[in-house]
Amino acid sequence: MKEGGGGDSLAVAWQYPGQPRNVIPARFSRTEFTWMDDWKLPIFGARLDTWTGIAGNTIEELMSGTNNLASPPQMSEILFMLLEAPNLGIDKYGSRMSGWLVPPVTGDYIFWIASDDNGELWLSTDDNPANTYLACSQPFSSGSREWDEYAEQKSGTISLVAGQAYFYEV
Repeated sequence: MKEGGGGDSLAVAWQYPGQPRNVIPARFSRTEFTWMDDWKLPIFGARLDTWTGIAGNTIEELMSGTNNLASPPQMSEILFMLLEAPNLGIDKYGSRMSGWLVPPVTGDYIFWIASDDNGELWLSTDDNPANTYLACSQPFSSGSREWDEYAEQKSGTISLVAGQAYFYEV
């Protein structure tokens, strides 16, 4: 997500069989695994990295301003409640939210993104980050949770399997 000026929002929602559209709860995302004694435990939530001092408001400007996200972010945090970034109240920054979605039921899912300014949701066909594709995008600014401003904000139908991990990057 690239924020140039004005508002300040980023959220990802989904809809699946039997459930209305909602911001994705962080309990359906994991960021990594950690070892505790002989147990490998997941860390639930999403990782949010933020780079400040980035001019412009496009994804291309975010990528060039961070050396394709290779530069260390100025801020990193784990989102434990929702796949929704906090309002930082600043301009000229970009953020990347990432993790592995673990869907609760097998079925057809639809995703939405809402961001200010531009944003993209990349989803993998499995747990491998190399298999991501652009599922939906925010071509221009929208307000917080304004899901229906542009057709590109909504993905097509995507079949997911319950309990299987799918890498994503916003």
